[in-house]
Order: sequence, then C-alpha cells, then structure tokens
Amino acid sequence: MNSWKTIFLKDENWKGGWSLDEHTTESRLLPDGSFDNKYSELGGLLYQIKYQNKKDKIKNIAKKVCDYMKKNIMVTKYLSGIIPTPPSNTNREFQPVLSIAEEISKELGIQYMKDCLIKIKKTPLMKGINNSEEKQKIIEGAFKLKNANLIKNKKILLFDDIYETGITLREVAKTLKKEGLIQNLYVLTITKTRSKGVYQ
Repeated sequence: MNSWKTIFLKDENWKGGWSLDEHTTESRLLPDGSFDNKYSELGGLLYQIKYQNKKDKIKNIAKKVCDYMKKNIMVTKYLSGIIPTPPSNTNREFQPVLSIAEEISKELGIQYMKDCLIKIKKTPLMKGINNSEEKQKIIEGAFKLKNANLIKNKKILLFDDIYETGITLREVAKTLKKEGLIQNLYVLTITKTRSKGVYQ
C-alpha cells in the first residue's frame, strides 16, 4: 500500500484529472535564498529523473503510476492513447515528460501520441514566472494539433509530470478539444506542487 495523497484536478477543459501525490512534503527556506526540500516518494523519483538524469528510474515510476491507475482510476481501461505535454525546453537532450509518457503507454497498452500535438510558439521556462496573467499571455496560442483524425471520438489521456498552476495543461486541453473533436479528455500528472503548504 502506498501513502500517496492523490489530488483531483477539476477544470472545465477536461472530464477528469488527477495528480497522484504532492511533489514535496516540506520546503524550508535557507539563508542563501534556496530551499531545502523533502520530497514525497513520487516527487523524489521525479527529481532524480529530471535533475540527476537517472533514466533507470523511468520504468520504476511508470510501473508505480500504472499499477495505481489500474486499481484506482476506472477510466484507465477505456483510454485509446496518451499525449504528453510538449516540453518548454526543446534544447534539452533528454526529455523526462516524453520518456515517462512513452513508458506509461507501454504499461497501459495504449498508443503513445507524441507527434499528435506540436508547439508552434517558443516560450520561456514557466517555472521562473510567478505572475499567472503573464504566464497565460505567454502560453496562449502556443500549441497546434497535427493529426486530428488520430484522436477524433476517442478517450485520450493528457500527461505532464508536475502540476503547478495548470495554465499550460489548460491551454493544451483547449487546443485538443477545439481541433481534435475528442470524445473525452482526461489529465494525469505524477505530482502537484504546494504553495505555503496549500495546493495551488
């Protein structure tokens, strides 16, 4: 049994959404302005994959995620495919979001739709931008659907590794719904960040 604190992500742009755990359990501000973070189980695995380049952890985290989904998220067996959120930093050689999404697709036996959605507008890393309105302006119109017929009338899972404000996911979801004529769209992120101990 795991001790994950699953958070339901409610939004008009998708039928159902889940973050499987909080990203950190504690964050302490240090004198130099950095943070001493204590990570949840899944948050720790993500940190190792994203910032320590530990690719060997990808299968581990994907299996944990899929085992949980099969037991707790009833729509899982009806999904036709998974679409990863296009990464902000396209120059990065190793893209954790894409690699984890691909592994999840294998575990669930659903199609990996990496090339279904493309980013048509270059954007800065959103992590360092605190103003929500500014983020919204930056991300608006940044995505385009490439193969609409691939997802038409299907149940699709939109995947990202970490949920922060949800602005990027909402913009992607709007694009998929408007251009793709999806039957149902669901959202999954592995973890969700906290703000002063409260979910954003």
